[in-house]
Amino acid sequence: MDSYAAYVGSRIKYFRKAKGFTIEKLAQRINKSKSAVSKYESGQISIDLETLSDIAKALNISIYHLVYYKEPTVNSISVESKLFDGESQLYVYYYDGRNKRLVRCLLQLVYDEIINQTTACYYLDVPSFDAYLNSKYRYSGQIASYDTLTYFFLENQANSLERLTLCVLNVLGQKTFTVGLETGITISSISPLAMKVLVSKSIITDENLILETLKLTKEDLKYIKETNMLIVHNY
Repeated sequence: MDSYAAYVGSRIKYFRKAKGFTIEKLAQRINKSKSAVSKYESGQISIDLETLSDIAKALNISIYHLVYYKEPTVNSISVESKLFDGESQLYVYYYDGRNKRLVRCLLQLVYDEIINQTTACYYLDVPSFDAYLNSKYRYSGQIASYDTLTYFFLENQANSLERLTLCVLNVLGQKTFTVGLETGITISSISPLAMKVLVSKSIITDENLILETLKLTKEDLKYIKETNMLIVHNY
């Protein structure tokens, strides 16, 4: 299977689901069989430019969103990502108390030689880190780094209304993981939200450690009640 065809296929699948289309509905819109669309998405067959253009029009997106691809490389990381001990990707976790589950995300740092800048790709809610291309949501955006903090300003690739900011403490040179704050909106009610996140240089297999770090303690709740503020401390 060609890796680029598989990548384009994963992008088609992502945007199709984001738009609420079934494979059959997309197939009807581009005058192709359901089987053909399924093979496009799995990367089993390559797609000609005309068909790719038809798919982009059917999904109401730019063809650029389907074809842009740049492999991240550790050897081409700019100054910003060196704050994370030279890592090209970071593992992000948060706890969703609404349905009581741990959510895993992958944050890739990609150096763009054209603009001489490191940009971010954020795969939110991945089934596993090996299958990050099947994430529920995808974001991309810019990085702003300072001595003690790094900000990620990210936009949902399927819906520009949804944006989030990730603020991370720069201590990964000394520790294996750090904490941060993710702010954005909840799509269900279009309301602002904020949540504590754990950011790690490697995959953490100890789920209890993650939950212990992420869940708000009694002291946290007491402080919130007294100050009306949520402050994330890196203990």
